[in-house]
Amino acid sequence: MGEGQNPSFHFEKGGVRLVDPVLLQFVKNLLGFCDDDVSDAVLTPLILSAEEFLQKAGLKKPKEQDDQKLSLYNTAVAIRVKILHDGDSKGNLSSVLTGIVAQARSGDC
Repeated sequence: MGEGQNPSFHFEKGGVRLVDPVLLQFVKNLLGFCDDDVSDAVLTPLILSAEEFLQKAGLKKPKEQDDQKLSLYNTAVAIRVKILHDGDSKGNLSSVLTGIVAQARSGDC
């Protein structure tokens, strides 16, 4: 795992990084994906990419005890996954994501 990543939120199976199963289920539910292995295979790399994107933007996954910040983080991941999967031709989702990152980084959540 890279520097600054919290190992408690990533799981490994056979040397392959997996995402937090709660986050995976949240993204599937929010974006309307089926609950099957095909969706997992599609969403896992997108979620990992979204988490990397947010980390580079200065937003780290909060501790599990902080439900409000964790909910905001999970929503940001889901929005980034939606952008990666479906695109964002009008830029509306990117604007929302920028706002969430700014809010989370400022601590106003």
